[in-house]
Amino acid sequence: MAANDRRFTISVSPCMNEELILAKEGKYRNTTQNEMLRELILKGLESLQGEHPTLSCHHEQTA
Repeated sequence: MAANDRRFTISVSPCMNEELILAKEGKYRNTTQNEMLRELILKGLESLQGEHPTLSCHHEQTA
């Protein structure tokens, strides 16, 4: 983890947990949970760009 990276702790509902498990077993089976969560967060942020055009953070791709 880079020195400037931040850690977050979140709570998820049982329903969301089930969805994350299914995603991990499906599309994200060959990635780490961290990579999966980063990608899902980035997709959510990208979906906001239409609503908030000022949102412009350059995201570093993980290997």
